[in-house]
Parts: sequence; C-alpha cells; structure tokens
Amino acid sequence: MDTTVKSHATNASGGVICHADQIERIRGEWDELHAASRLKSPFLTIEYLRLWYSCFAEPDKVRLYRAIHDGETVGFLPLVLRRKGPIRILSSLTNDHCLLSEPLVRQGEEASFPRLILDELLKDDQSWDVLEYRFSYSFSDFPGLFADEVLDQTSLRRRRQTQPTYAQLLDNSFEDYYKSLSRNTRRLIQKKRNQLIKAGSYRYVLYQGKEAVEQWQRFREIEDSGWKGQTGSSIARESTLFQRYYDGLVRILAGQDALQLYFLELDGRAIASGIGCSTGDTFQFLKSGYDEEFHFLSPSVLLLTYMTEHLSTNFPQLRRIHQFPWNYGYKDRYNFERATCIDTIVYGRTGRGKLVQLTHGLKAALRRTPGLLWTVNSLRRLAGRSR
Repeated sequence: MDTTVKSHATNASGGVICHADQIERIRGEWDELHAASRLKSPFLTIEYLRLWYSCFAEPDKVRLYRAIHDGETVGFLPLVLRRKGPIRILSSLTNDHCLLSEPLVRQGEEASFPRLILDELLKDDQSWDVLEYRFSYSFSDFPGLFADEVLDQTSLRRRRQTQPTYAQLLDNSFEDYYKSLSRNTRRLIQKKRNQLIKAGSYRYVLYQGKEAVEQWQRFREIEDSGWKGQTGSSIARESTLFQRYYDGLVRILAGQDALQLYFLELDGRAIASGIGCSTGDTFQFLKSGYDEEFHFLSPSVLLLTYMTEHLSTNFPQLRRIHQFPWNYGYKDRYNFERATCIDTIVYGRTGRGKLVQLTHGLKAALRRTPGLLWTVNSLRRLAGRSR
C-alpha cells in the first residue's frame, strides 16, 4: 500500500470539521475513501463537496462528521448547520435543485457505518437540536440514513416522511420494457414517432465529457424556451448561486467522465434535451427540457424512450433510470419500480430538540382529528384579531 495514503488512514482522529477552510486538510483521506467506495459517485468527490458548500452554506456552517473504526477513517457524513429561529438544524446537502446526498463510505464498512457515525453525532449532541436528512432513496445503500434498529439503540426519537420517486428498471431488454408499457402509452409513442419521421430529418445525439460541456449552453437555451422559462423555474432564471452550482456540477461530472447529455434534433435544430450521470447501478436523470414550438411531437417522450433503449443496450451495469420525485403528470406511465424518497427527521437530546418533537407530534395529532386543526387555526386567527 502507498505509505502516504496509509498515513492518512492510520492518523485519523475524531472531531467535527466545522469550517470550509478545513476541507482541504482532509483531501488525502477523502480521495482515498472515494477510490475505495462502492459508488465512486461524482457527487461524493471533494470537488463537489467544495462546490455545494461554496454555493449554499456559510463557511462556518460546514459540518463534516468522520466515522472511525480501529483508528482508521471509514466514512464521512457531510451536513450543513442551519437555523430556524432558535432551532439548530443539521441538514443533508440537499435543496430543490440538489436531490442527491449520500455519505462517503469505504466498501465493506456499509454495515458498521450508521452506528459509527451516529456515535459521532451523539458526541456532538449539544451543538444541534434536529437532524433533517432529506432525499434519501429506498434503493440507496443507506435508505433513510439510519435503520430503525440503529436508532432504537439510542434515546433519540425520529419521524419518517416518504413520497414516491420514479425509476425505470433496466433488468430486462428494451423490448420487454416497451411491452410492459400500457397499450395507450405504446400507441402514443408510435404516433409521435410517425409524426417525427414526417416532420423532417431527425437524429438522436449523445455528448459525453468535454463535448457535453461544450453543449451545456445549448441545453440551457432549450430548457429556458418553454414553460420553465415562463414560470421562472429554468436554470437561466435561477439565482446566480444556482447557476454557478449547475455550471460547476457540469464540469465536475465531465471531469469524472460521468456526464451524458442527450439531444433530439430535427433538421439540425435541437428540440429536446436531457442531462444525467451514472452513480453505481443507477442513471440519475437530472434535468430535461424541450422546445415548445414542437410540443405536438411530444419530443421529451421520444427522447426518454430513446434514452431508455440506449442506456439499457449500451450500459449493462445500469439497473435503473432515476427521474426523482414529483410526477408532473407523466412519470408514472414510464416508471415501474416501487421506489420511495425518504426524509428522516431525528430529534436531538437538547431541550429545543424535545420541544420540536412535541410540536411535530401535536401537529400530527391535529391532522389525524377531522376538524380539529381547522378549529385551532380559527381560534389562533381570532386571537390575533383581538390583540
């Protein structure tokens, strides 16, 4: 074993990394673990870590917990400290545009990691009141981060929230997948294919690596051309920080040889596009867009069908295409894995943590009692008017 790498592991020490300035000091440990991890995900590189924190966290709100086994670092859990009034919340590195957050764990240590990292969180339990770990998936290595049996060994209370997430399984051939679609969906696809043929000369194109980076601006223009641009939800209409995040993410994915950018072109004009990358056995379909001038062709549906065929044929290591939560009225027609998105809330042992637990419990009880929540809210409004 390389002696430099070994020294990073054997000299590991406990403690929480609490400032962005300290991240570079752990590069050796981090890079070694990333190389030894199962996923080797671009979202778990130290470059991505630095990008996310620089865009969405104050430098002193960085929180990196280290899991140590027999004196060696076996994993890291990246979090960020937020405040909601007086409540101190440890959060995963997620928001409405970042729906992937996993711990970095050495392969073979997956079973021990949750207990080890929970021990570190408990050692630091007076610095946080609530842990909110969002956008974890049932097919991930650590669904919900902590299994119930791990939390049951502590005095910590928790709450789980789940919602569907949408994934197409690639276990069988594309032909088998296509046959599994409903008759109406197959008819729609065939109808749009025929219309596309009549509309002109078309082609599907895949760009990867550096070539994909060069096409990134074209993707942004397509995404901004339709309803996303009109509603202000396209990348081009987002804040400067989100745009910087996406530009940095594209470069990181390309640098890891993970970036894939698909286009559907008609007479040389791009009318639909989708961007994604592979993490382990899952293709993460991150963003898509289409030119609404060609909505009659359903270009996003045609592109998704082609992507599914191309990925299932050319990437045998992939098991699914993940399109993330929120149906938008169409995803359930093409996705058949029973997958869930899990939010885990763990209440700390501080007085504030216990207060938040009681508050959440009361709200849940009110929702279970028909009419009671409405009555309470009405009384609160009346009380406010009387002041």
